[in-house]
Amino acid sequence: MSFKEVCAYMASLGWTLDRVSGSHHIYKHPRGARPVNVCRNGNNRDFGAKLMVKINRDIEQSLELYKQYQANRSMGNNTAKVS
Repeated sequence: MSFKEVCAYMASLGWTLDRVSGSHHIYKHPRGARPVNVCRNGNNRDFGAKLMVKINRDIEQSLELYKQYQANRSMGNNTAKVS
């Protein structure tokens, strides 16, 4: 995948560009996933599946934490157990 394809894919999953530092584009997800760094370099490298696996894993982890938070909140506990 090209850099532009990765950016479009992330946007389709709800990720937004948070900041740019040089060639590093930092994306955040509204559900609190860890930020993902996509480095744009001049040689049009192929990002491949490894980055996509990381992005999808972060989304799944964030959704699970959000579910735990909601369950704890409904029980009167305002903190989620983070493992």
